[in-house]
Amino acid sequence: MGSFIYFCEYCSAKLNVDDSWLGKSRECPACHKNITFPDAQTLGAEYDDDFPAAPDFSAAQAREKLKVSAPVADGIASEKSPVDTPNNIAAAAGQAVMLAGSQSSYFWGRLGSAAVYVLAVIALLFGIYLSLNFYWDYRWAEDMLGEKQQLVTASCKLKILEKELSGQFKNTINLLQGSGSISKDGVLEGLQLSDEICRCPDPMPLGLLTFREVKIAQDVLAQYKKRNKMLKDEFINSFGNILILAKQDSDNVLQRNVSQVILQSGSVKKQFYSNASKKLLQLQQLENSVKKAQRNVEKSSSSAKLAELKRVEAASSFVRKQLFPADSNKTVVTTSNAFSYNAPQNDLAAAANVIVSLADGWELDERIQEVDNLLQVVPRLTGDYEKSKKMLQRNMIKGIITLWLIILLTAFSLLVLGDVLRAFFDKADILRLMEGKK
Repeated sequence: MGSFIYFCEYCSAKLNVDDSWLGKSRECPACHKNITFPDAQTLGAEYDDDFPAAPDFSAAQAREKLKVSAPVADGIASEKSPVDTPNNIAAAAGQAVMLAGSQSSYFWGRLGSAAVYVLAVIALLFGIYLSLNFYWDYRWAEDMLGEKQQLVTASCKLKILEKELSGQFKNTINLLQGSGSISKDGVLEGLQLSDEICRCPDPMPLGLLTFREVKIAQDVLAQYKKRNKMLKDEFINSFGNILILAKQDSDNVLQRNVSQVILQSGSVKKQFYSNASKKLLQLQQLENSVKKAQRNVEKSSSSAKLAELKRVEAASSFVRKQLFPADSNKTVVTTSNAFSYNAPQNDLAAAANVIVSLADGWELDERIQEVDNLLQVVPRLTGDYEKSKKMLQRNMIKGIITLWLIILLTAFSLLVLGDVLRAFFDKADILRLMEGKK
């Protein structure tokens, strides 16, 4: 079975056509348009001037005529090209063989061009992996910051202190709160406290790693301070107007000289005062003042003084039984005890002055002060931590941007190389089809 040369009617591409395509339609490998090839009779009629009519006109003769009239220019057929010669045909065949190569080199070439695209994808995936490594290194370096370690330590300490502060606040409320009335035996049955005073503030944040968390912790502490002040005001005001005299006599300083005080305790409630030994001395002074006032009031028989005495006695009993709860299990031993003070205008005022002094030195005061001292240091640590953290973040972002500039440039270069190789082998495929190689 032979073949003949045919030129595409759309793009003038030179095609090596098999005889079996005569009278059929095929797609041009160059412009991809359908071409209807003439049959043998049509080819014979087209060249009657060159080939006399004969009953046995063959396709081979028509092929030879087309081959003679088919010019070649730059490897693509055109009407203005010179006539093919055996040398031109051999050169075109050699060029096609050189471009396409052998079947083995063609396969590996195609595989290599596809591998270039795979390398571009691998480069992008490698960039993602390195970016995650930058982030992991940043997190590790952040955890190892000395400022963060100090903040974590401060946060753990604050958690413990806040738990103690909350517990002491609730204990203080339980010991002070009551009906606010004086019982038949002359004991004040607790203070009348409002719901606002008794409500425990919200918990503090656990982190302290940001200024926002520090601000929240400071706001919670401010609520404790406010409620503590309200408690002290209620403690003083609940004992009657007699305490106003104590405020007026605040210049009269009470002095004590105690050589030794031994406090032995058994099963007691939670401590109310931060320095129980000192407060026991004040309580003893209060009881001595009350006894002296009782003797003076009995002599004067004044109803007003008697009412004031009753309030002071109730306050003294309340402090003794509520704020020093298991007093029956305590024994105070003093080897030497002497008191001296500038006597106020009356004994009731002296007793009230001691009650005012009992409104200070609570265990709640000490817990609040401990938390306050810690929160004074934390803002500086948080500021140092934020600076170090931002520096690490800048280094991480700088590294990731540099990495991706390199990765994207590499991937783009590989994609361009892959497109060049693919175009080269596509051209080789066209030449193989044009030369009739399958």
